[in-house]
Amino acid sequence: MSEPNSFQVEPAEKPDDFQAMLMGAGLVFVISVIPFVNLLGCCLIPQILGAMMAVYWFTNKYQLTISPGKGIVLGILTCLLGGIAAFVVATILQKLGINPVEKFTNQATIDLMEKFAGPEAAQAARDEIEKQMAQGLTAVKVVIGLVVSLVLNAIGGVIGGAIGAAVFKKAPQVAE
Repeated sequence: MSEPNSFQVEPAEKPDDFQAMLMGAGLVFVISVIPFVNLLGCCLIPQILGAMMAVYWFTNKYQLTISPGKGIVLGILTCLLGGIAAFVVATILQKLGINPVEKFTNQATIDLMEKFAGPEAAQAARDEIEKQMAQGLTAVKVVIGLVVSLVLNAIGGVIGGAIGAAVFKKAPQVAE
């Protein structure tokens, strides 16, 4: 008869990562839909923080250490859940004409073009922005936005999940 491995800890309940995913996805969602704060999305901060929060929540609740692979999967699923929800809400708000960031970003684009490329480039940017505004939200724009959102959320989930798995260690690693 073999002795039980004293380094392996069996959790009291079977670990379920759904609650951790919801917590992290909620953070991704909130940061992504708040006007002007959502500009952080361009550097994946909401996704990385959301994925790390999910890993922290999971490892802390079950007192586990997870592998980088498990952290990455948890991070990706968390970010996709929160990111898709934020994308849907942002698309609905844009369709309703509610987009407080758009005016700011459009003007910033025109100002940058004028400063670095000259008045002709700024006028071309202004004309293109007006053309895009007149066109409105098209199916092609929605599909392209969704694909970009999926890719960026997956990348942020990989980064945040891997960092979270490396940082939040609560017990000896369990077999997965």
